[in-house]
Amino acid sequence: MTHCTFHPLITATHSCTRCVKNFCLSCSNEQDYDRRRDSTDSYSCFICDLELEAINAGATVRPFWRRLDQVYRYPSSLAAIVVIVLASALSALFSLSLLAIIPTIIMMLYCFACLRTTAKGDMLAPTFENCFDGSVAPFFKLIGIFLIGFLFIGILSALGTGFGILAGLFCLLALPASIITLAIEESFLAALNPSKMISIISRTGASYFVAFLFIFIMFSSLGALTYMVGEANSFFNLFLFSAISNYYNVVIFHILGYLVFQNADALGFAVQRDSNKKIRSDEQRLEAKIEVLIKAGDYSKAIELTAQQVKSNTASLSQWRRCMKLLLAGGSDTNIKNFSERYLAKLEKDGQTETMADDYVSIKRRIKDFEPKDFEQKLRIARSLMEIGKYKRVIQLMRNFTQTTKDKQQIGQSMKLLSQAYEKVPGFEKNARFYQQQYKMLNSRS
Repeated sequence: MTHCTFHPLITATHSCTRCVKNFCLSCSNEQDYDRRRDSTDSYSCFICDLELEAINAGATVRPFWRRLDQVYRYPSSLAAIVVIVLASALSALFSLSLLAIIPTIIMMLYCFACLRTTAKGDMLAPTFENCFDGSVAPFFKLIGIFLIGFLFIGILSALGTGFGILAGLFCLLALPASIITLAIEESFLAALNPSKMISIISRTGASYFVAFLFIFIMFSSLGALTYMVGEANSFFNLFLFSAISNYYNVVIFHILGYLVFQNADALGFAVQRDSNKKIRSDEQRLEAKIEVLIKAGDYSKAIELTAQQVKSNTASLSQWRRCMKLLLAGGSDTNIKNFSERYLAKLEKDGQTETMADDYVSIKRRIKDFEPKDFEQKLRIARSLMEIGKYKRVIQLMRNFTQTTKDKQQIGQSMKLLSQAYEKVPGFEKNARFYQQQYKMLNSRS
């Protein structure tokens, strides 16, 4: 299995032959997606802009039965546990009322989300929010499939027992294929199409029957559990049975999703998944590009994009911080000096004066001769430096105050800060007394 270069836990969907890197969908640029509807490789590289090549996932995917330990651990993530426990508790609580349908809907919608995300190559259980990503239509469509299946069996049973048995076997065998079609294509009629079911079974071959066998074994164990528990008339028994049943459902839908992922090319679902993909906004795509460029170590391009980004009035403080960090990591001295003035002003405007000291120290480590041009800004930075104990930095920042300001109030504040800073530095008591006296003299004259 090929994983994304920048997201090692996510399976890669595309590769760049020029950068020699593999990317998941979030790391791929779909900017020209709408214009190239007829192309299956409708993504380009964020780093070099070359059109990406789709990865033949099926050729490198291990069959699910060779990774059963991971399959059965799939529902052990926090997100899956929360959904399973919540649905099980609600099932036990509402067991004797019509409200019992609520946890059933939640659980089935989450299972469909598990199937779809696994089919795309994401082997991590989806978050709780995925339960509500869309409508509840898949649940009721699944109920409709069951009802039509039972009706089909009943009609053929009326023609003879043998016909009824054959109809039952076909419905049982075709049910996983029908669920897969419903989850991927979201079409009720397609999920009921016998030719579609037969096509999925024939194209997946032995892997389909192995998956069917595992599903049959799990459902059989549930039957045995029901016999062992007996009458589930207590909250604990109901909760326990529901929890195990929900755990099995998540595993089953994960297996079905993996079956699609394993046979994506044979099933022809790869293009359909792309066609259902939501196109990101320009801002979201820019954020993704900057993230990829940073991880790829292309700081010059990342700096250029972030610098353009912070010119907008809607740029967030976190975007300003990122631009500052990138400049300190790989920007020129001139660009750092020019941006630092604006950045410190942005911190002040947003009321982030308590962080100005740390940012100022970071800038000084990179640019030794940097000094803010605005004297009031200098005073605010100096006060912030005093609060975090950077007394020598205060002295360094304020000691040439007579050369940069003639304002008596600013001079007085500078003297006061210098006396306080020198007082904190051992061996500079005389300097502290000098500025204290100068401060008193200035106040007495005024």
